[in-house]
Amino acid sequence: MLGKTVKALLVSVFSVCILQILASVGNATLIGDRFDCDNSFNFLQPGNVCETSSGTSNILIGAGIEVTTINFEVDIDATSITMTNVGQSDIAYTLSSNTIEFTSLDWVDLPLAVITGFTLETDVSGFDTGNVTTSDHGVTLFVNEVWQAGEFIKVNLETSHAVPTPSTLALFGLGLAGLCILSRRRRQERAS
Repeated sequence: MLGKTVKALLVSVFSVCILQILASVGNATLIGDRFDCDNSFNFLQPGNVCETSSGTSNILIGAGIEVTTINFEVDIDATSITMTNVGQSDIAYTLSSNTIEFTSLDWVDLPLAVITGFTLETDVSGFDTGNVTTSDHGVTLFVNEVWQAGEFIKVNLETSHAVPTPSTLALFGLGLAGLCILSRRRRQERAS
């Protein structure tokens, strides 16, 4: 009888652990977060790349384009940042100190998640992974190329977040099973 109870308990604990692991994977999203954006250019630029009607900070990440200016659209989705030159002409960024910074990027529902890497998609000639740096909660683009009308830069973010390891879950399950066995023995001792 005790064997069936322990087996049922272990199956239950294992099922809960699997569900917890599955629930914690794939929830990394930036949608619903708010971010800050800043740029520094060494020439007169019509407006900040990230200027919105409410400024350059605390911009809500939604399902559409977050920022539209004379020359750029910035679209941040669940796991990527895309900037497109929507201007009528090419823009020459010839100095290496031209930067666009996206900061305060926090993963919704995963407060401990951080940016651990990225992949890059772009059709801007000469722009490569060396032009992008990341921090735990930010991305900086170093732009020193000619960015032609219609061209884009897309940074796909990779993240890591704390997920209980299988050994931790197994230890928890064994402890729970031990408590159940101890409780059952005490009930049997009282009954006899």
